[in-house]
Amino acid sequence: MTLPTGLTQVEARRRLAQVGSNELGVSAWKSRWSEAKKILLDPMGIMLLVLAVIYRLLNDRTNSLLVLGAYFPILLIDLILDIRVGRALKALKATLQPRAQVLRDGAVSQIPTRELVPGDLLLFEEGEVLPADGMVHESRRLMVSEASLTGESIPLEKEAGHPFWSGTVVLSGGGMGEIQKTGSESRFGKIAGLMESVEEQNSPLRRRLDRWVKQVLLIALIASVGLVLLEGMRTGHWLSSIVIGLTLGMAAIPEEFPLVFTLYLSMGAWRLSKKGVLVKSLPSVETLGSVDVICTDKTGTLTEGVFELSILDSTGSIMPTEQAWLGAMLACESPPVDALEKSIELAALRTIPTLAENLRNWECVESRGFDRSKKIFSQTWRKKGESGQMYSMKGAPEAVLSHCRVSEQARSQIEVATLYWSTHGKRVLGLAQSMRSHSDEPWVLDWLGLLVFEDRIRSSVKVAIEHCQKSGIEIKVLTGDHPETAHAVVDAVGIRHQHDQLYTGAALESLSASARKEAYLRGVVFARILPEQKYELIEVLKAAGKTVAMTGDGINDAPALKLADIGISMGRTATEVARSASQMILLENDFSGIVEAIFQGRTVFVNLQKSFSYLLAFHLPVVLVALVPSVLSADPMLLPAHIIVTELVVHPVSAFTFEGLPTQENWQNLRNREFMTPSQLKTAIISGSILGLSSLAMFFWKSNEQGALVGRSAGFATLILGNFFMIWAETWPLFSGRLVIVGLTLLVTAGMVSEVSPVVLLLHGARLDAITFAECCLMAAFCGIPFRLSSFEHSSVRKHSTD
Repeated sequence: MTLPTGLTQVEARRRLAQVGSNELGVSAWKSRWSEAKKILLDPMGIMLLVLAVIYRLLNDRTNSLLVLGAYFPILLIDLILDIRVGRALKALKATLQPRAQVLRDGAVSQIPTRELVPGDLLLFEEGEVLPADGMVHESRRLMVSEASLTGESIPLEKEAGHPFWSGTVVLSGGGMGEIQKTGSESRFGKIAGLMESVEEQNSPLRRRLDRWVKQVLLIALIASVGLVLLEGMRTGHWLSSIVIGLTLGMAAIPEEFPLVFTLYLSMGAWRLSKKGVLVKSLPSVETLGSVDVICTDKTGTLTEGVFELSILDSTGSIMPTEQAWLGAMLACESPPVDALEKSIELAALRTIPTLAENLRNWECVESRGFDRSKKIFSQTWRKKGESGQMYSMKGAPEAVLSHCRVSEQARSQIEVATLYWSTHGKRVLGLAQSMRSHSDEPWVLDWLGLLVFEDRIRSSVKVAIEHCQKSGIEIKVLTGDHPETAHAVVDAVGIRHQHDQLYTGAALESLSASARKEAYLRGVVFARILPEQKYELIEVLKAAGKTVAMTGDGINDAPALKLADIGISMGRTATEVARSASQMILLENDFSGIVEAIFQGRTVFVNLQKSFSYLLAFHLPVVLVALVPSVLSADPMLLPAHIIVTELVVHPVSAFTFEGLPTQENWQNLRNREFMTPSQLKTAIISGSILGLSSLAMFFWKSNEQGALVGRSAGFATLILGNFFMIWAETWPLFSGRLVIVGLTLLVTAGMVSEVSPVVLLLHGARLDAITFAECCLMAAFCGIPFRLSSFEHSSVRKHSTD
């Protein structure tokens, strides 16, 4: 028989170029046009263009060219920030690409599903979401769910010659099929093509932020129109009045807020991806910051998941040792597929080297797979050339023991041995076997012993657990292991609990609905727990107002992963179904990765709050100095050129100063979910008001003493310097090269707008002497005081809470 070799790499590349990628989505042109529209319709840009036209109508060619020239740098800043977001998200998407195993050039290759082409030979894996349409060539008890296409939940068995469809799920078994249709030509693709691409829903916080920005825009519009009417009726110069009104509008619009929000979340997601933590959507980064319960599995997450069979305990067995080791090997798939079975094979062959030759005489008649409800795995074997059969079983000791013929004394000894190893943190499996001469004889199982495995605690877990508990994050351990094994591991990693906070799946089933709800809320360790109980646990926690993160890797975990606020698929071996249902993918099964992701989410959130606080504290004084002089019938302090300078400063400062800033506050509970706390709002308003009043004071003081031009330069220099002191006060005592650059930029800008003659002339001001500049610095320094007082007060509260 000729073995299949699949396509050659050369032919696969040719077909990929011919039929296109195996993916669905909005065209690149449509996506680029959407981004371009967003930038071109920026309110600030539109107002700059209107101002340029008005200045031209007023025959003020210099200001018209100045404003028109500023239009492009301001749009360029928006474009740079947008590109930075795009690059971060593109890098994240690349790491999240699903992959498939195919035969190419006669070898198994794992490739991104987008590179699949018609003619590829696809290898089916349990838990895989099929990536294309095709025909089954080989089937090994292949069971597929087509619920995503038909709505029918009953699994279908696929045999050679049966079709398979993209979007359906391999539930069990294996085999191989030839891909026939990909991308939009597949059945799933045609259905998707009937609908417009729907953008990802914004998070509740982002929706509140957008509503807030729209409200401020409306207020700014009303205020600007009112100021135009006031100035127009007072002076009769309507075009000049429109310039003043637009100046106020430009000062008031908080356009940076949505941009900064998206930038911070995307950069947070990108940073996590560099550490092997893949976040599938930006709102998930925000949600991470508010997680207050982690439901984690034990094996491979708290422990290393590297099993070593340390002993075959023959307590309660009357079978010879060699027979027990043979039974252990025959209770595994051939070849072994998971860590436990590989450990069994290694230990068996090391103990009895002749087993390898013995095994060649046996062939598997039937493999029943792992029964999750009964927690047993069993297979039937036949010795070549003989009619007799052997039935081998391994699984949870109590489950295997219930099928065996043993005396009461032996049963008691086995239960004591199981408890002993479990309380010492070992993973324990029971082992049994039965022989029969004819197929019509009943199976009578003999107990062979206990397989005792060592699974070491991960070195990073204890510190991560300690951080969680100090931060008020609850940890609940969900495992299929023996309760005493789970209890020993939980003790070893330092998870605080009482003995009556340990529940088994069987105990939960026996409780009433209300008692079970109380158990889910109170429990810390849940052993021998079933998938449907995991789902119910998540439901109860969410109903209690908890923000829940839950780990899983199998098909049966998918419903609970989908239900959790943050579903986390664990490890590179997680099924594609688990990955699809989750919001976060950990490339390594390490609990510390979960904790790092949560703290990164909290860091992003805290830094967003710092940035928003600064933005509010910045916009308020700009609005004040744009509005008050006109209301008081004085010469305007701010002209559009001044707003342009502040925009060229505030965009980069708000976007880069606080993003990625290390924070000492990332352990705080963020369940409040507001982008500004009442305390931060009060601090920002007070600081902004102080800066606005300080700038106005300098403006009116120096205007009376030395004229309006000097007053304008002095007031504007105070405004720029005030930003320096606000940033310093908000970030102290943190220090980074980025903060130094921002600080120097603000100081240089303040010097230029008050001392460099060409710049001073463009801003319709006058140069300041050293004494006046020093007075501006002194006035500006007062605006940082509320931030520092708020920081001291916050630190005191935090210290008290941690004590």
